[in-house]
Amino acid sequence: MKRLLLITLFVGAMFHDSFAQNTDTVVIGRQIWMAHNLNVKTFQNGDTIPHAQTEEEWEKAGKEGTPAWCYYDNTNYDVDSVINENSERMYNWYAVNDTRKLTPEGWHIPSHSEWESLITHLGGENTSSAEAEDFLYVGCHGNNFGGTFSQIGHQNGWWSSTEFDDGYAWYRFAPDIVGGFGKDYGLKGLGFSVRCIRN
Repeated sequence: MKRLLLITLFVGAMFHDSFAQNTDTVVIGRQIWMAHNLNVKTFQNGDTIPHAQTEEEWEKAGKEGTPAWCYYDNTNYDVDSVINENSERMYNWYAVNDTRKLTPEGWHIPSHSEWESLITHLGGENTSSAEAEDFLYVGCHGNNFGGTFSQIGHQNGWWSSTEFDDGYAWYRFAPDIVGGFGKDYGLKGLGFSVRCIRN
């Protein structure tokens, strides 16, 4: 019954939004989320986000503290003609935190506390991730750890906007190895998906 209610909430609450690449939204509690991971290559002001196409380029961006995005395994998909689970972009935290804004107007990267509110509404961190897969499992399935890709098909990671300290920032992942939702802080040079929340 609980799973049916969640599926009804996720699917039934979707409506059209004007942002072309992320048109579906979902209402969860009092929050409005994009129903897909962010998949942009420019900042809100039109500046290009650097595309790290090799492990060396990705590692360099992390060491220098500069924004970067990549495809899983540095594959160069043409997203205008090929759309699949591997073609969405992952970003380092320097792109997330850039003053030019990674998100479209009217949206922002969720803070650590906003992620906490979402997970609490879904039943807490021990809630089976299967109950939320209709929402969270749209998009990139993988992480870029300093140029080494892992977890494709097994774990999703999403940045928060909240800094842990000078070198680390908070992120969320699902499923945890024991089920449910996990949280951790990681190096800002790591690559994770980004999910936006309405202002």
